[in-house]
Amino acid sequence: MANANFTLGTTNYNDGGIEYNIRARATSTGNTQSAYAFEAAYRSVLVFSKQNAVAGAGNLNQNDDTNIGGGLNRIWIRGGNTTAGSPTIPDFPISRDGELWQKVKLLTPISGANFTATGSTVTHANIFTGAIGNGDYLWFWVTWRINVPAFVDLHVGTLPPAAGDTYGTYPAPRGNIRQLYKAYVPGKEHYAVHPGRTTVVENRFGDTAYRFFHDGEHGNPDLTSAVTPLPPRDLDLP
Repeated sequence: MANANFTLGTTNYNDGGIEYNIRARATSTGNTQSAYAFEAAYRSVLVFSKQNAVAGAGNLNQNDDTNIGGGLNRIWIRGGNTTAGSPTIPDFPISRDGELWQKVKLLTPISGANFTATGSTVTHANIFTGAIGNGDYLWFWVTWRINVPAFVDLHVGTLPPAAGDTYGTYPAPRGNIRQLYKAYVPGKEHYAVHPGRTTVVENRFGDTAYRFFHDGEHGNPDLTSAVTPLPPRDLDLP
């Protein structure tokens, strides 16, 4: 019997996290069937909601202090399976080690206008490709590579230039690297990315609805000073 191929997941970002439980067995030429094997597959999703509107607040530009600006600036994540330090699981998809360029992940920007209707379909065709500045964006990280919770650190950094990049076009931030802090950031244990689930992190903090928060340091998310990216030690360079 020929191998059967099938597709897991969908192309719709709005479908969020998905969990598949798979039961399969093989059949030999003589029609002898093997015992069942069991596996699980998880599509896990992080959404960073960068929006200006603050419910009930007088100032509707609460996100001004995190305006990342510029066409090449994007949101990235590092992290691990713990809230601090290096991952304790081999081949975990993210790491806090700045020299591991394959362990920093680029988030995909979708304009918030595409999510105005419940159940709307949002695909690659809706990815925002213009200059990123103040405005309503939803930033997505979609992974099939975790089966335990992931604790993420949010960063801002520039994309590789279109040409002349020392390390090719590998997607790691090349400059203007700044980490978000304040607001929810010190309480990252409260927004872990769980296998097969969707985690939404919002930065809409203001005078009323989002004023009180459990993680200790309040206010809008802010950005650290820019640091120079470390040279990679995990790329196969000539």
